Amino acid sequence: MRQLNLEQKGFLALCVPLVIQIVSIAILVTILFEQRNNYLHEAKIHEVARLSALTPKALLRCGQACVYVNLANNPEGAKRAFESIANLKEVATKLNQAAEGDEILSAHTTRIDAAIRALIQEFTQYSAEVTNPNRQIGGLDKEGMRRRLNAATDIMLAEASAISEMENSSSQSWGHSLYSVETIIALVAIGTALTLLNALSTAYFFNRDISQRLDAICKNVLRISQQKSLLAPIGGNDELAALDLRFHKMARALNQASNEKKVFTELLEDRLRKPLIEFKAVVAQLLEQETNNLTDQGRERLAGANQASQRLIALLGELIDIENLQSGSIVLRKAELNPTDLINQSIVLLREMALAKGCEIKIVSATETMIVADFDRLLRVLTNLIANAIKFSDNGAAIAVGCQIKASSQSAEGKFLEFFVQNKGKPIPEDMQEKIFLRFEQVDQKSDTKKQAGTGLGLFICKEIVTAHGGQIWVNSTASGGTIFSFTIPQ
Repeated sequence: MRQLNLEQKGFLALCVPLVIQIVSIAILVTILFEQRNNYLHEAKIHEVARLSALTPKALLRCGQACVYVNLANNPEGAKRAFESIANLKEVATKLNQAAEGDEILSAHTTRIDAAIRALIQEFTQYSAEVTNPNRQIGGLDKEGMRRRLNAATDIMLAEASAISEMENSSSQSWGHSLYSVETIIALVAIGTALTLLNALSTAYFFNRDISQRLDAICKNVLRISQQKSLLAPIGGNDELAALDLRFHKMARALNQASNEKKVFTELLEDRLRKPLIEFKAVVAQLLEQETNNLTDQGRERLAGANQASQRLIALLGELIDIENLQSGSIVLRKAELNPTDLINQSIVLLREMALAKGCEIKIVSATETMIVADFDRLLRVLTNLIANAIKFSDNGAAIAVGCQIKASSQSAEGKFLEFFVQNKGKPIPEDMQEKIFLRFEQVDQKSDTKKQAGTGLGLFICKEIVTAHGGQIWVNSTASGGTIFSFTIPQ
């Protein structure tokens, strides 16, 4: 079966509940309209039945009025007779209006209307005859009128009875209306259950099919940054699977590049650095020999070659160290050490350099508190910082070195040891105080590289070593306070 992508899955996740809602609403609206029509039809039947029930009363009033006219034979009796006839006409008119739009009811009311008209005609003729002062005794066809009245009355009563039966049948159908209400409640419950089920399934879909797979991709991103092997591919045929596949390809490419970089570093170590060291040793040996019959110009060139090879060896060493630090191939050999011993040995290594510049290295503060660290690596950091301080210090200015214990800002119990190296000289611009810890960055690259023979890698290596120990390194430099390089090592 063909797998869906994220766009198609999202479309289904939105459309399925929408279709369910539309179908449920359509069914509910249909039932409600049917209920409305049933209610209106039932109301119409009740109204027609009510009006049809009024016709016998109106007919009785007409009969009473006619009898009264015949007995009293006065204008007041004639007025009451004609009013009762008008009332019967009004009832017939309302019946026709109430039944309008319903064929069955209209058929019944039409027959009732015809019967009422026949009755009205008989009552009108009777009232006119009995109130005529010139009437002839025995001129009325009473027997014929009685038959016609009975026939019209029978029709009217039969139709009224039929309408009453329709009303009773409509009342009995109330149970069906209750069943429809129950159906509506059931449909609402089913729709709610389907909506809840869809919400749960959508949440499950996003949790398992998207969230967990996204979490696997995020873990792979972290693993790439940590140079670890990636998790197994998440599988699938959607965009997330394609992204995960690209991460795996990228990881393989990075591993290949890392291996090639490692091979290149080894090549620098074996094919270039070692021959340069041998070349430098030969040049130094030639310079030390007094019977080599070299001219002054030759000696000058050998000295230049010796200095150039020294710089090149230092550059290659720093590049190799950087690669080894960042790849994690250099393991810190941590042990307990005395920070005072570390500072003293750094000063011993750089005493000749300081004397040549006319600078004195002073220990302004020290502690005998032991720390756990790699002595050789920290020695390199300190000698690098002190050497830079000597290079860029004013002639004859003192170099201050020291260390002190400070409390950690991240923990009330945690402490760290802070080393610092301070000199007096040209301050470092504020915009360069962070950049100088990057690769090949120097305050004034053109002049500093030329005058001080720097590579711009020393401070970068210092930062890598300090970071590997879990510490931090920074610089503060002002015209009045001089330049202070500081770094911390956790206790």
